[in-house]
Amino acid sequence: NKAWRVFEGVQLTVNKGYSDRWQLMGSVLWNYSSGPAGRNKRQDQDYNLEGSDIWSDHWVAGVNQLINNMVGALPFTPRFEFKLNGNYTIPVIEADLALRFRLHTGRPVWILQEIGQRITTNTDLDDADLMAHAVLTTGGTQIVAQDPLKPLYMPVLKILDLRLEKGFKMGPGKLSVILDVFNLFNSQDVTNAYTKKTEGVDTIGQITGIVAPRKYRGGIEYAF
Repeated sequence: NKAWRVFEGVQLTVNKGYSDRWQLMGSVLWNYSSGPAGRNKRQDQDYNLEGSDIWSDHWVAGVNQLINNMVGALPFTPRFEFKLNGNYTIPVIEADLALRFRLHTGRPVWILQEIGQRITTNTDLDDADLMAHAVLTTGGTQIVAQDPLKPLYMPVLKILDLRLEKGFKMGPGKLSVILDVFNLFNSQDVTNAYTKKTEGVDTIGQITGIVAPRKYRGGIEYAF
């Protein structure tokens, strides 16, 4: 069978060009996706960071990764996204205030289960008893242990960033003094959690990552 994946989306955008000291651009995206993918890989690692598709890793390395894993939402693909960007030139001081707001449903994840027995060498193939209970592993020892069409989703992620910039004419160019504030409201939305079943230990849902805390950054830029 040929590999296949489906991604269908509807996106609405609004763009208000710069006039009367302000401009604004926004977008809303709904999507549906499905197909074979590496759902049993890297779910508890923070490749997602604070975006929707920074590290997708949709490829498949072996047959184990296709057990109960031929359909369902593609990893690192939120169901819904909303983005808003804009800026306003403040009167009198003539400084630019810009904002960037991002909101999206968390990425889909699946409960995983370790495979107890596996065939790793050609000599193992001679053991009939092992063959009767083992799963051939080529690329991973975990399988998706739930309905792949009904994934769990990380919590909604929402981040607001601001930038204040004041420019001064200097020689042939322009000197700008800049202040950035990332994650203004210090959101602590979850970006990662354990999803693997481990014998004797229940760690499913244990939080392993949250949004980076509020940060301030000052800078000076000279453009000519």
